[in-house]
Amino acid sequence: MILDVDLVVLVHDFILSREPGLDGHTNRGALEGALGRIGNRIHYEGLEDVFEIASMYAVAIARGHAFSDANKRTALVSALTYLLVEGYEVARTQALEEIMVDVAKGQLNYLDLANIFSTLARQAPSTPNL
Repeated sequence: MILDVDLVVLVHDFILSREPGLDGHTNRGALEGALGRIGNRIHYEGLEDVFEIASMYAVAIARGHAFSDANKRTALVSALTYLLVEGYEVARTQALEEIMVDVAKGQLNYLDLANIFSTLARQAPSTPNL
């Protein structure tokens, strides 16, 4: 799965419908560029590690400032959503939200975050075919 702009915007809007924050303009071009670079690495460089991919999404969204507010929260929830689709569950905790502050400041890189995700992840329960 590759995250697309519409899904990330949906995640952002969902967060702001439930938590405090400023609505505002979305810089779709910046978001498309950031997500596209990750898609290119997946496609052309054969990147397959789901934790690295999730962390790249988180870093790109958190540092890209495509939204007026909630960039770090959107980054975290988007990454956790990606991991869930890929079969891994990581709980959204206050500690992870604080880690995202360090990610946004550039104090942690995507490999650091990938290690954190892989340490916290557990196999997501399977959904039976209906």
